[in-house]
Amino acid sequence: MKRLVTVAVTLAFVVLGPVATALADGPAIVTFSGAISETNRDPVNERTHGLFAHHGIAFDKGYQLSREDLSALPQTNYEDDIPRAEGTYSGPLLTDLLDRVGASGNHLVITGLDGFGAEFDLTVVDQHQPIIAIAVDGEPLSVGELGPAKLVFPKTGDAELDKELRSKGVWALFHVAVVED
Repeated sequence: MKRLVTVAVTLAFVVLGPVATALADGPAIVTFSGAISETNRDPVNERTHGLFAHHGIAFDKGYQLSREDLSALPQTNYEDDIPRAEGTYSGPLLTDLLDRVGASGNHLVITGLDGFGAEFDLTVVDQHQPIIAIAVDGEPLSVGELGPAKLVFPKTGDAELDKELRSKGVWALFHVAVVED
């Protein structure tokens, strides 16, 4: 029996060791593409990048960020009171991320894992300073619970404007396309 346990533990380390190492490095959770000057990933390949291809997203250059990359940037907190999603959301400002990737466009198309998306001009980003939240109430956002990332706008005090901005708050966000009109 002892030998069987030793073999099982050894096999687990051999099989799961590379997985644990990859997860420790942090898989990409958000990818920027389009009118950007900084890149760190290859173009979309329909065969190996199924979710991008499934949503009709193609690009020649991209910049991907892991949770660790996003956590290493200055964090901003915004309260949100959407029913069943109340809490304090934290993450980097979208403007900081756009600076990091060298964005030169004037329009954004943001897509969630479910294909829901929002489009808006960068003037909205400059004026309202949304964050790409990666945590709520100090806990990481996970897939199935609004994550891995969520676009969150701060409250403005204007109920109609808050409603409009909230409609752009893509959850399960995984892709940001910077478009030059």
